[in-house]
Amino acid sequence: MGGWTRLWLIGCVVMLIPVFMAALDYWPSSETDRLVHEANVKSNELELSIIKAAMEYPESSPGVIDDTHNIEQITQKINQEERRYQETVDSRWSRQVACVLLFSAIWFAVCALLYVLGLIGGWVMKGFHKNET
Repeated sequence: MGGWTRLWLIGCVVMLIPVFMAALDYWPSSETDRLVHEANVKSNELELSIIKAAMEYPESSPGVIDDTHNIEQITQKINQEERRYQETVDSRWSRQVACVLLFSAIWFAVCALLYVLGLIGGWVMKGFHKNET
């Protein structure tokens, strides 16, 4: 195994670390799904309480209730959030597989780029050596 090949292998192993760390940040887990769901539920509940307060005191909160901000719309958003969360839970395995495939492809692309850069570097280095004939 030549020096360029060894350098390429070391580069591929070194590049595995940041790709792995990025994959961990994007890894779909039940904890992250739950946290996003809880934040969405809290947002919907806050919006519902604002609409209810505006309905109790309509003269002190003009413009709060309109076509997109009313009890029916908020109730629909709450139901949609529950369905979205269930779909998220049901699709977690496929999202994890997609994450593995995506970051594997990124790593392979980086390794291919390093290989091409090594070929170019070797070609340039060869151009600087004089022919000894």
